Amino acid sequence: MSCFSVPVDVKEKLLDLAAHVLKRQISMDDTIEDQFNVNRFLQLTERFYAETGIELDVNSAFVWRSIGELAEAVDRGSLPELPKLLQLRDGDKSRPLIVFAGGLSCFLELKDLLKGLDYDGVIYGIRLSQFNKDGSEPARVCDEVKACCEELASKGITGPVSLVGYSFGGIFALELARKLEENGQEVRFLGLIDPLLSEHAWPWHIWASHTFRILMRQLRGVPGKLLNKKPLRGSPARGVHTKRKHLQLLVHLLRPFFLRYCNPAWKIYPELCAEWREDRTPDYTRSGRQLLTMRGLYRPSAYSGDLVYYRAEGGTPIFQAQQKTWSPYLLNAEWVDRRGTHLSIIAGKNGVLLGRDIGNRMKSLSTTSGRVTSDKYASGSAFPVFQQGVADGAT
Repeated sequence: MSCFSVPVDVKEKLLDLAAHVLKRQISMDDTIEDQFNVNRFLQLTERFYAETGIELDVNSAFVWRSIGELAEAVDRGSLPELPKLLQLRDGDKSRPLIVFAGGLSCFLELKDLLKGLDYDGVIYGIRLSQFNKDGSEPARVCDEVKACCEELASKGITGPVSLVGYSFGGIFALELARKLEENGQEVRFLGLIDPLLSEHAWPWHIWASHTFRILMRQLRGVPGKLLNKKPLRGSPARGVHTKRKHLQLLVHLLRPFFLRYCNPAWKIYPELCAEWREDRTPDYTRSGRQLLTMRGLYRPSAYSGDLVYYRAEGGTPIFQAQQKTWSPYLLNAEWVDRRGTHLSIIAGKNGVLLGRDIGNRMKSLSTTSGRVTSDKYASGSAFPVFQQGVADGAT
């Protein structure tokens, strides 16, 4: 539980900031999940922290459902730590679905997917644990998987489960499925949505080919960047500006090489990752540092269980490299293309349709055996379903 000194006008402050972020009026009774997407709620937590020094958990919306409930909790001067296992939707407790969000477990980003998911079982989201390990022995994916197994056991979830993970959450879903099966627990369905591996896990030839293409594209824009005379904000003189700009450009060009050969256990490693942000709240930043280190240290191994791998049709070269890297390890995967990019595959209509497909597959499991294909895909329309073995040349 975190305790703090509460400003007298905390309710009004939270309501005013919410209205400012949403650019419209909002009432105390409005449900956070209905009013905010993940980016807007992150903006709210950051602005609230900047003005009050109080840090709200990014998943507060699933404990205190409305702005009023959240304001009341803050007004009491203490916010209990959120449970590791959050109930996102009620349902049949004997048929639980466990979902892992991307990034730092911000489940608001999955709200469109959950909206389309027609499933009568209870749906839980698992929050990532903060292990607070020192740099010599950083937390690894196996630590999180162990914590998840202990949490499920403590809640009496020992029967068949279904698992879905998005982005890096897909890796947690995969490794939790592996561990549960090793422990004799049935995994009815496993869905991975564009799971992200660090570049350390890519075979060298895939990494080299991808990095060469990126470097060539960036080098074509170097002359224009060097000739740009617009001074940087805060630059005292053109000479200082020029030197700083050259250094920034060099670091940017060499970043893939630094990242590939930097030890993920080193403190500087997360700051080399493209996802690194320095302007988040303190707890969010600590969790981000831990997560990026976990991803850098993770190495995949072969998994022979059935699963569905949803990949974004609009993937950039980095996501195409991801798919080539995963192929040799997912021995019985069904590879399904979905409309959108890595970010938009779970958003808006794309997210609703993806949730609908997952729900159809899970419902079909009760009447069929093995992997299932939804009617939409079976008809050969919009998005093809196909099997893919080991990628040519993969090692």
